[in-house]
Amino acid sequence: MLKTRMITAVIGAPVILFLIYLDLGVWPIGLMVLTLSTVGLIEFYAPWPSKNLFPASGLGIMFGCLFPIIATLKVTQLYQPILVVALVSSALWHMFSSRKTRLGVDVGLTMLGILYAGFMPSFIILIRGIANGRMLLFSLVLSVWACDIAAYAVGRTLGKNKLAETISPAKTIEGAIAGLLASVAVAVCFIIWGGLPVYKMIALGIIVGVFSQAGDLFASMIKREVGIKDFGKSIPGHGGVLDRFDGLFFVAPLVFYLFTLYW
Repeated sequence: MLKTRMITAVIGAPVILFLIYLDLGVWPIGLMVLTLSTVGLIEFYAPWPSKNLFPASGLGIMFGCLFPIIATLKVTQLYQPILVVALVSSALWHMFSSRKTRLGVDVGLTMLGILYAGFMPSFIILIRGIANGRMLLFSLVLSVWACDIAAYAVGRTLGKNKLAETISPAKTIEGAIAGLLASVAVAVCFIIWGGLPVYKMIALGIIVGVFSQAGDLFASMIKREVGIKDFGKSIPGHGGVLDRFDGLFFVAPLVFYLFTLYW
């Protein structure tokens, strides 16, 4: 498993970095995120029927995939209207379906999938499209990877104190601290290499170190709820898209607003 995981990372990581590097605007990243969102949405909706919960998966996949497209086309003024239409459509779908019990939960799960695997990943594209977005996206992706690797390595070798045992028994406080420090260290490097603002890059490192791990715990919580080990098998050695990119999806909106709001 570890060998497969490493081979996949060695092949996949350069591809992602190359797509970020390409001087073709947001289109390469847009196509990549659309692909990841599509697979991630399918993964998210697939296990719930085993728990007698039935989100409107077709609607969720359709609306979720719209957000990477909207971000790539740079018409983000459509974000709010699409969310409203998605909510109304989901509510009507469930109201007129044959299943009337737990309607609110089904609607909530439909919207959660749209937000988690469609809306939030679209901010990766938006980051690539802002000033100095290429370097910023490099720093974000590498900070998330550094956080994951450090948390995993230190947690396995030195970790003794459980971080959230009821959600993810393997995660430790020592690993979480190592992940935070690693993400800050990588982000700080881009102050020198990328000419990015000091205080925002330190904030980026902290945001990644805290919230990418929170995103990982959130994914673990969902998997524990539905009784699965991985969301899928689309990425050999890593599970599914939501297993591998959960942290990046979680922090992308926060980093986008960090660099577009003035403070």
